[in-house]
Amino acid sequence: MGFKKPLLFLVVTLSTASLYFLLHSQWKVNDFGAASAAGPWTFQGGPKDLNLMYLGYTRCPDLCPMTLSLVKQAFKKLKPQELDKIRFLFVDLDVENDNAQIAENYANQFDPRFIGLSGTPKEINAVAGAMGATFNVEIDQTTHKSYAISHPNRIYFLNRKGRILDFLANPDSPDTILKMIRENL
Repeated sequence: MGFKKPLLFLVVTLSTASLYFLLHSQWKVNDFGAASAAGPWTFQGGPKDLNLMYLGYTRCPDLCPMTLSLVKQAFKKLKPQELDKIRFLFVDLDVENDNAQIAENYANQFDPRFIGLSGTPKEINAVAGAMGATFNVEIDQTTHKSYAISHPNRIYFLNRKGRILDFLANPDSPDTILKMIRENL
């Protein structure tokens, strides 16, 4: 019983240190490349003051459509001068089945201002790695979809230079997203 408190302290300390590193380090996405429906795309090719990024895939049955719907609702609550300062990037992790046009069409279903991106496995892995995110393609022969991609359910908030300012795990309301947008603008 005596070792539980030191162990709990160690776990809390390591978790806090990891979160501090993520939020306060020089960990940057910087100028990653991807493909958009319009052609080659780079982060620095038009960054806004605040760039929201979500990693997902177009055939996602739950997390992606829910999150993009919540972001759309949050965007509707923003003032025009706030909207001018932000952009939303949907990075499609399904490089085997999707392309930039599919990613763009999917993102635009939620809001025509959303940017859908795809790329080579190397490009998409680099973006996910820079976010500290991992994803895994899971093959399942028992379902009609035959595969799923497990991925983090996080919205990343990046500044104009590509530095991660913050992230929101498991977004559950447009008001929570709106609050974080305004805190990071």
